[in-house]
Amino acid sequence: DYRVLSHYMATHDLNDPEALAYVLTQLDVDSLFDYAAYEMICGNKDLSNTRFYRIPGGKWTWTLYDLDTAMAGTGSAPIGYFMQPLNSAPVVDFDPTPFTALMKVPEMKEKFLLRMGEIMVDYFTYDYLSKELDNMYAQMAPIMEYHLIRWPALTMEDWSRNVEAARKLLRDRPPQVVKEVQRIFNLTNEEMQIYFGEFLEKNSL
Repeated sequence: DYRVLSHYMATHDLNDPEALAYVLTQLDVDSLFDYAAYEMICGNKDLSNTRFYRIPGGKWTWTLYDLDTAMAGTGSAPIGYFMQPLNSAPVVDFDPTPFTALMKVPEMKEKFLLRMGEIMVDYFTYDYLSKELDNMYAQMAPIMEYHLIRWPALTMEDWSRNVEAARKLLRDRPPQVVKEVQRIFNLTNEEMQIYFGEFLEKNSL
C-alpha cells in the first residue's frame, strides 16, 4: 500500500486540489514534516533505518529511529536526500518521494519551513542545547569514575574532550543547517526572515 501511494505521488501533480486532498487522507503530513525537520537538523545520514507505520484505517506516520550518526558534522546531508528529483534512484535505500512531491506544492513547502523554524527556535538554539548538555554532564560526571574503571582505555581527559567536541557541534551545526536549507530550497533573505528569523536573532546570526 505504501508503494502504491509513493507511486501515486510521483506521477500526479499535487498542486491539483483533488490529488493533494487524496494524499492527505493517506499520510500524516505533520509527522512527516516533523520527522524530516529533525533528521535534517540532526544530520542523520543513515536514513536506511527509516521507520513509518499505519494502523488499520489510519494514515502513514513517521517516527524518529536510530540516530547513531546524528550530530556528527556540519555537512548538508541529509537535507539533499529529502530533495531528490521525483523518480530518481533512492539514496541509502530511502524513499524521498512523499516529501519531495509535497515540496512542489507551495502551501506544503511553506507549512514545512514554518514548522522547521519553530523546531529550530524551540530546541536548537545554542542556549537551549548547551544547557541540556550541561544537565547531561552533571548527571553523568558522578559515575564516570566507575565507567573508567570498567573501560580503562578512556580517560577523564578523553571524556572532557569529547564533551567539548559535542558542544562545538551543538553550536556550529544548527546555523549551518539554516544556511544549507536556504541554498537547497533556494530561499531569498526575505523568506529566511519569515521562516527562521527568530532563530537567527536568538543565535545572533
